[in-house]
Amino acid sequence: MRKKAHTTLVKKKSRVYEAFLEMEQATYLDGKLKRKEKELIAVGIEMGGGPATAHARFALEVLESLGLNE
Repeated sequence: MRKKAHTTLVKKKSRVYEAFLEMEQATYLDGKLKRKEKELIAVGIEMGGGPATAHARFALEVLESLGLNE
């Protein structure tokens, strides 16, 4: 279900989802902060975006069942 929702959101070019993915990838790149420090920061940021993304999967499923996902 997660992979299906991911594929759907990518195909729809969701700007919010794209930004979330970019933030998630950038979090773990080497830089001035150590990876461990970035992981701890990510926990705080992703706690807002992660649950919303998880709920979006269910919303997509409902829209699809109603034929409203076009």
